[in-house]
Amino acid sequence: MNKQEQAKLEVEEVLRDWNTANRMPGKAGRDGYASFLTDDAVWLPAHAPFEEGREAIMQNPMQEVMGNKDVSFEILATRVEAASSGDMAVGMGTWSVRFTKSDGNEVCEVGKFMDVWRKQPDGSWKCIAGMDNADRPIASRPS
Repeated sequence: MNKQEQAKLEVEEVLRDWNTANRMPGKAGRDGYASFLTDDAVWLPAHAPFEEGREAIMQNPMQEVMGNKDVSFEILATRVEAASSGDMAVGMGTWSVRFTKSDGNEVCEVGKFMDVWRKQPDGSWKCIAGMDNADRPIASRPS
């Protein structure tokens, strides 16, 4: 097996592990999500400003939702592409989230994501950049 094939398999496994970490309730789920990010990771969320650094990413309101005890958050990697060098990869797929807001209304969203992964000196993989957006169209578009 070459470096590229090995990297692809490793990142596919990391994405499954990340999904498992995301599904843990409360603080454990938030901390699990954060543990897969580099300190200087960037996130490009839909309809929101660019965020840089693990701490900034974890301050995003959506990350607060993930800490809610009744949240259900799932990611499904549908494609992983790795560099021939075996040290970088891109993961793509779908996500879904469901939770109850403080007013009692349930929110359910589905969307897609793309994350960039870099192999770390210790052999682990960390997300250095990510973006996601919901499948639902914007309610109104600017003219």
